[in-house]
Amino acid sequence: MALFTVAILLVILGAMWVTLSHLKLRAGYRKLPPGPWGLPIIGSLYMLGSLPHRNLSRLAKKYGPIMFMRLGCVPTIVVSSPEAAKLVMKTHDVVFASRPKLQAYEYLSYGAKGIAFTEYGPYWRHVRKLCALHLFSSAKINSFASVRKAEVGLLVKSVKEMASAGEVVDISAKVAGVVEDMAYRMVFGHNKDRIFDLKTLIREATRLAGTFNLADYVPFLGPLDLQGLTQLLRTNNEAIDEVLDKIIDKHIQDVSKDEFEEKNQYTQASYTSGTIYEWNIDGMIEYNILTKLQEMTTVSTAYKLNNRLSDHAVAQTIVAGFTGQLKGWWDNYLTFDDRNSILKAYRINENSEVVKDEDD
Repeated sequence: MALFTVAILLVILGAMWVTLSHLKLRAGYRKLPPGPWGLPIIGSLYMLGSLPHRNLSRLAKKYGPIMFMRLGCVPTIVVSSPEAAKLVMKTHDVVFASRPKLQAYEYLSYGAKGIAFTEYGPYWRHVRKLCALHLFSSAKINSFASVRKAEVGLLVKSVKEMASAGEVVDISAKVAGVVEDMAYRMVFGHNKDRIFDLKTLIREATRLAGTFNLADYVPFLGPLDLQGLTQLLRTNNEAIDEVLDKIIDKHIQDVSKDEFEEKNQYTQASYTSGTIYEWNIDGMIEYNILTKLQEMTTVSTAYKLNNRLSDHAVAQTIVAGFTGQLKGWWDNYLTFDDRNSILKAYRINENSEVVKDEDD
């Protein structure tokens, strides 16, 4: 009974505080855009209804293209015309560049540290620079072209088969599945894993992030967790962390277990010196790519020992076997001078002297 009384008292005090704050805001800033008056605590949230876009459009016809609303305790500006949108997104884009502080982002993005959720500033610019250099560069995007092509091909084949059978095709679900599979293959090298069910956790995280959370608009109700979302967000975050830790541990164990075997697996006797081998790194993780490079080194040694070829000739033979994203990188990303400098590169000894082949 005492706990219930305290809760009621907190709600009453919160309502008084919100109301006084709203009156002070209206009195202190006479230049606020016009907008509807809200109720204590919830503000104008009740006006959004089940179709917020339609209700906001209806309100904009009454109050104008730039409208002020109070959603709970959150002052909000609503723009609903091309001219007003241009002011926000282009003319004054830096002012409006930050993201809203939502409870879901605190749990799912480690304190809103992700590039999509952190506030605009030096940290965001630094993270954006890292992503532009290492994740979103043309070379990185082109390197996964074959992965995208394969997944889209599977999508088209699946839709074609369903259409031929007269089945209903949910294009939205199909496209979402393709995006998930491509992301999975780019990160892990494959799109399915029976041990690490990360897809289900990511889908649940996306659902929770899009769920209306009263604590985002009435912060003093957050500790009460009236909707149970805080516990769900915490549980989901812990589950994702656990899966990621297992994936990292698995990679570490695989490297430790197979390191010696990998070094001795590819011997000169494993290859003939008259065959062009195919080198394809499509969808591979970093460790597998390093293993593939080790194979290339072994093959080049076999070529040199059996055919008495120069380093330049061996390099040309290796390049002839490039396929997939590796070939795309060699043909399209590197310039002619880049390729030429690689093919004509010389080894340097410990005295920084050029070591040339006998045939050079």
